[in-house]
Order: sequence, then structure tokens, then C-alpha cells
Amino acid sequence: MLKDIIKIFNEENNFILTCHVQPDGDGIGSALALGKALLNSGKNVSIIYGDDKGLPTSYRFLPGFDLFTSDAPDFDSYIFVALDCANVERLGDLKDMAFESKLLVNIDHHPDNSNYGDINLVEPEASSCAELIYKVLRVGEYTISHDIALCLYVGMVTDTGRWQYSNTNAHALRVAAELIECGVNPNYVFQNIYEKNTLPRLKITGLGLGKAVFMPELKFIYTVITREELNEVGAGVSDTESLVDWLRGVEGAMTAAVIKETFNDNIKVSLRSKGEIDVSAIAALFNGGGHKNAAGFVSHKSLSQTVDSLISTVEKTQTVTNSLI
Repeated sequence: MLKDIIKIFNEENNFILTCHVQPDGDGIGSALALGKALLNSGKNVSIIYGDDKGLPTSYRFLPGFDLFTSDAPDFDSYIFVALDCANVERLGDLKDMAFESKLLVNIDHHPDNSNYGDINLVEPEASSCAELIYKVLRVGEYTISHDIALCLYVGMVTDTGRWQYSNTNAHALRVAAELIECGVNPNYVFQNIYEKNTLPRLKITGLGLGKAVFMPELKFIYTVITREELNEVGAGVSDTESLVDWLRGVEGAMTAAVIKETFNDNIKVSLRSKGEIDVSAIAALFNGGGHKNAAGFVSHKSLSQTVDSLISTVEKTQTVTNSLI
């Protein structure tokens, strides 16, 4: 599959790149890195997002961020490349565009990827999609400039939780070292992602922590953020991203959740876990997905119904887990 993808990148001229809706650092970094590599080799590239909520501004420091657009390019024929996207539903408004392409290429590291592409490069053992893009560029003998390396490093450092999650391994750190040798400054990345908190973000984090509910019998901790609370402090849904990691750090908690109302009447749930607790299995029961220790889903139920359903599911999961110990 790797050689097939490189052959396509070499022979075709028009490419549309995208990542999943509500994109994170890995999706954004992967799209920008691959997009820049293809542009540098003389290809026509459009990096497009299928999310009417736009992109998180915390990654605006990345070179080429303004390459992202919501406008469809005027290509008669094109290769569609989906990055860090486990299934077609995660393409959002771009699903039809993907299937109208000459060829759909799916590059991802999620274990629950549905292999929806005409060509699928799916490696769950990879730390991130960015690590896979690095592999493609290295094997394809593309020049990895400082700007490309920076985008890849951001994808990797964010998806490994600053090199703390269980997907951090020796190979990932070796790749990170090579990106640093390309000129990436880890301190610069850290400052731009983790040390630029806005006041609304701090306020919503404090509010969420103050409302946290710990259920010691389930080793489960969660908090709820309402739309009204977001409006009250002037925060967006993306400002709650770090909250779930604070909850997971509570002693005695093995599973953590942040349940938040979005501005389009859905409920977004972020899940984290420690050790052998598989939150991707929990998310899958709600048509979501992710990784073993980091997953999520979108609920179309009410806020209270979502909370009740999640607690019930965690309780059942805990019962099964205990029976296996």
C-alpha cells in the first residue's frame, strides 16, 4: 500500500487533502505536512475542511495554516486523501466529494478504521497519522523541510499527549528526534500550543473541574459543560480540550469523561482512560471511536440522557473488566 500511495503521489497532479471534522493537531499537522510536500513537488493541492465550525486557532502558528479552505477547488479530476479519519462519517460535509474522486486514499492510525478508501494505509501501531506521513515522505524521498517537520512534530506531540500516552514508543521518539534534527524547536512548539491559554479557556477549565463528579465504585470521573456556561465565559467547545486530561490525572480514577453541549445542539463526549481500560470500545457503543486510552463520540440525546447512558455503560464495562481480573 505504501508504494502504491507514493506512486499515486508521483504520477497524479490534482489532490484534495482533508482530515476529520473538529480537527486536532494530528489531523491539521498531517494535512499541512503532506500538502506542503506535494506543493513543493509541483502538484496542485487543496487542503479543505468539512466542518462548519472551522479550525482551532491554537494551531495558527503552523506554517501554511492559511492553506486550509472551506471552498471546493475547480478540479475536473482529483485524488482525495483522507488523513487521520477513521470512517467516512468523520469527513463531515466532504463525504460526497471523497466518493466522487478519481481515487480515495485513506491514511490513518485508528484501530477502528473501516478501510473505506480505494487504497488504505492504516497502521494502528503508529503513534499518530503524522508518523505515517513521515514514513510516506521518507520512503518517497521527499525533502522534509523545517516547515514540514514542524507540522509533523505537532501532530505527533499532540496525539501522544506530550509523549505521555501509551502510544508513545521508541520508534515514535526516534522519528521525533529526526524531526528535531530538521530544525524543530520543541520549546517553541510547547509555548505555542500549551502556554497560550486564553482567559475564557482558563475559566471554563476551572468551572469544569469545580463541577467534577467522582464515582469511586466505578473508578470513573466526569464533568458536564453546558452551552450556557460556554457563553457565560466566552469560551468555545475547543477550549475544553485539556479538561479531560486533568480529570484522568485524579488518583483512583481509571476512566474520565467531559460531556459538553455544542452550539449545534449535539453533545460531544471526550473519553480518557488508564491502563487496560478501553474507552474506544465504550465510544463504539455510541457510534464513536478512537484509541484504547483516548476516544470520543457525539450524542444526539439530551444532556441528561447522555450522562445517564454513559454512566450505565461505564458500569457495565467495569463489571465485565472486574470479571476478567
